[in-house]
Amino acid sequence: MNHDDLQNPEYLILGTAGHIDHGKTSLVRALTGTNTDRLPEEQKRGITIELGFAHLSCPPFEFGIVDVPGHQRFVRTMLAGSTGVDLVLLIVAADDSINQQTREHLEILKFLDLPAGVIVLSKCDRVEPDWIELVEQDVRELVQESFLADAPIVRTSAISGLGLDELKAALRAQGKIAASARASRKVQPFRMPIDRVFSIAGHGTVVTGSVTHGRLAVGDTIQILPEWPDREFRVRQLQSHDRSVDHVVRGQRAAVNIAGVSVEEVQRGFQLVAPGELPASDCITVQMTAADHLVGGLQDHQIIRVHLATHVVLGKVRFLQVRRSNNAKSGLIGSRPEVDETPFADNAAEQVDGSSDSVLSGAGEGLPPTKKVLAPGETILAQLLLDHPVLANWGQHMVVRRPSPVETLGQAIVLDPCLPRVARPDSEDLVFVAQLASDKEEERLSAAMYFSLDGRAPGPHLQNRMAISTDKWAEVRATTLEKMVRVQDGSNEWIFHPARMTKLSHVILKFLDQQHTLQPKRWFIDVAMIERHLNFLPSAVVTALLKRLQQSHKLRRSATGIGLPDRGPNLTKNQAKLLEQLLQQFRSAGLQPPTIEQCIGLAAKNKQDVEDLLKMAAESGDLVRVDRETYLAREAFEPAWQSIRALFEQTSGLTVSQIRDHLQITRKLAVPLCEYLDACGLTKRDGDLRALGANAIRNG
Repeated sequence: MNHDDLQNPEYLILGTAGHIDHGKTSLVRALTGTNTDRLPEEQKRGITIELGFAHLSCPPFEFGIVDVPGHQRFVRTMLAGSTGVDLVLLIVAADDSINQQTREHLEILKFLDLPAGVIVLSKCDRVEPDWIELVEQDVRELVQESFLADAPIVRTSAISGLGLDELKAALRAQGKIAASARASRKVQPFRMPIDRVFSIAGHGTVVTGSVTHGRLAVGDTIQILPEWPDREFRVRQLQSHDRSVDHVVRGQRAAVNIAGVSVEEVQRGFQLVAPGELPASDCITVQMTAADHLVGGLQDHQIIRVHLATHVVLGKVRFLQVRRSNNAKSGLIGSRPEVDETPFADNAAEQVDGSSDSVLSGAGEGLPPTKKVLAPGETILAQLLLDHPVLANWGQHMVVRRPSPVETLGQAIVLDPCLPRVARPDSEDLVFVAQLASDKEEERLSAAMYFSLDGRAPGPHLQNRMAISTDKWAEVRATTLEKMVRVQDGSNEWIFHPARMTKLSHVILKFLDQQHTLQPKRWFIDVAMIERHLNFLPSAVVTALLKRLQQSHKLRRSATGIGLPDRGPNLTKNQAKLLEQLLQQFRSAGLQPPTIEQCIGLAAKNKQDVEDLLKMAAESGDLVRVDRETYLAREAFEPAWQSIRALFEQTSGLTVSQIRDHLQITRKLAVPLCEYLDACGLTKRDGDLRALGANAIRNG
């Protein structure tokens, strides 16, 4: 043992597991001298009911031990105690061998992302060596498909002390594996799920738990989530295994004395967290795997009980799509998603300014039917719709159980802790849900950007959700941004995934198609209707999408709105003939156009359609609608405007009378014509005079 091991110990949480009366508590007492059965009822009945805690110094490791109940009725408590465990002691009594809770506890442990453990055969002083050999073989067969497949098996006796030194040696060896697997959590923001709450006279509220991430010091400010998202609290005092300390770190058991909150306001299941690091959510996107021995499978929309850290909450599972069958061990987390991925569009990093058509191209494919029952061992993408918000992080494992009759249904691994509900996902949505499971930070961040609709640049809100370490964040962020689409409007900028921009463009096209069906006599739809339909987007983003679609000839635009190139009024033969007659009438009339009443009077048939046909002609650009009652043929308006424009170059301002005399038109037309030019920005009125407007100047 060297001096550094004593000065800088490695802290780990060690949990027990196993059937009732297999000697878990006795073994902990033999190792540490601590009786973890604190309650009088526990000591009287000789069974563990609540969580017990002890400390084992085993340089270079300091183990905080969590002793859990072994009775079937207390599996919920066992799950709460397993939160934050780094390695486990699976304890099997040599005189009883494998039993019901041995199997159930092992199945639960397989769902908790544990990196290492030791198998302990207890009570070896009660049986013959030959029998121990048989029990050891049974245990080795039981764990062969689990993380304990290669774990050491140590024969012990809490009475005689047999094997305790060997057990400590095995803990040191397995501790190295666990410490390496948990190293990144040391530098992550502080988190501690609460497993006990009590008060001490003169001190106030105290909560205890296993520190799963980061560091906490006396005087620090923390939040208590999910209950108090808008409040912050000060750490008054800290203890670890009954010793006052000035700070605690990941891997330690901690008792935290909190100022400003009463004991009635806190309960098991809440978490202490660094302020502003993680939001709580009642919709968790997960990769779910049904338990291998589940009878009848797991059903879509089934009511479930979710055990997440020390929190237990009811909810409903909603399947997105089956991902993999009969291979729960090789889940999505830590592996490349097995879905064909839509590549980024060429030039995706270009700003949406009309310079490229590639950003708005492509669409999702059709989908096979969603599976309604998940068979044992199958894995699926799903969302958990919970009764209450919970706090989770990417990659966190949780156990899913049936509320009644009580049964372990399977595990769920968090892909996104606060992704909103994905309604009717298509194949492209599923590609990016699956990509959230990638162990490559760039792919996770890219997928998160696909689901982001606020246009915000990737910041701490996504860094924390996707569990990207601080030392990698700058590089991951820069790499991801290179592939995103940027929309700029002055000093404002919005950033979107190119696949999301493609999908939004198809939303616009689908909406236009629907509006053409609802308004069959219109060539164009008001742009304001599109903006209202996409009111979750900034108007500058909608404008950019419309501009790109127009330049790729997927829609056409006029002064009155936008429309699809192949959609418009479906006229009868007589209506089409009348429309052509009306257009010819206006072209021949020039700057002396007929009134609407005159047009109706001249129509031989379909008089009731005249007004609608004139509006259609104005929308299509064949006519210019000067005001509600006045139309001009485009062939008459354009030369008139160019003539007025040329006249402006010779004077500083023109009156209505001067424009009237110049065009040789009546005042009845001159007044609305001038007001129309004002409204279009072609002229600007100042008292009785008009000058060239901003649009006329900008367009040369």
